[in-house]
Amino acid sequence: MAEDQHIYHHSDSDGARVNVKVERNSRGFNYEATITGAKTVDEAMTMLKDAEAKLKAVYGTSETGG
Repeated sequence: MAEDQHIYHHSDSDGARVNVKVERNSRGFNYEATITGAKTVDEAMTMLKDAEAKLKAVYGTSETGG
């Protein structure tokens, strides 16, 4: 009798995700944030604005971001 084989694919992403990159250089910090998996542009923009505010609070104004 042959055994049944089951393959399951698991993903830890169940919604929008924020990816953040911070680099330190001789002039301070540069940072960028990317939103993936948002259901709408409005959701992505809200998350991006929140990420920017938090990054500015910790690292100051990004040279590349504003």
